[in-house]
Amino acid sequence: PTLCRAPRARRAAVARLAGRPPLLYAGEASSPRARASGRARVYLDVSGSMDPFLPCLRAALSRLASRVEPRLGLFSTRVASARLDDLVSGRVRTTGGTDVGCLLEHVLASGARRVLVITDGFVGEPKRDLADRVRRARVDLRVVLTPEGWTRDLAPLASRLVTLPPLAPAHAPARRSA
Repeated sequence: PTLCRAPRARRAAVARLAGRPPLLYAGEASSPRARASGRARVYLDVSGSMDPFLPCLRAALSRLASRVEPRLGLFSTRVASARLDDLVSGRVRTTGGTDVGCLLEHVLASGARRVLVITDGFVGEPKRDLADRVRRARVDLRVVLTPEGWTRDLAPLASRLVTLPPLAPAHAPARRSA
């Protein structure tokens, strides 16, 4: 039997071979196990260093609305709850910096079991006692890093850590010349 793929799926395969894996795929993968496990709680880093990535991440999260909880945790040096609609429309509050402590305290207080953290990874090393409490709570903490993200701070707590591929030139942050 011949495997027939949609044109957009072929485009994604060609992009991967050319060294430019797509950030989002046109098709939708579905898993009965994923549907049965419920929605994930998402925490999105909205510190200043994330500004170049937020438009792409807003688009990606809007496509995943059925898979994530309707309220997101937007974090910088504190966590603010926001509706996915607010994020998609660009209504985001931030204090500018980043502190992993506020994120982990919020996760523990919420009782969340499945958490997706989207960040550039520059969040600071968690205090040992806080990291131990997260481990004891058995939180399934999955981390998605922006391109060239810093892995060291969250890797010890993450059940899975993935780094996104570089953005296409039209969406890439401008590089400062020396």
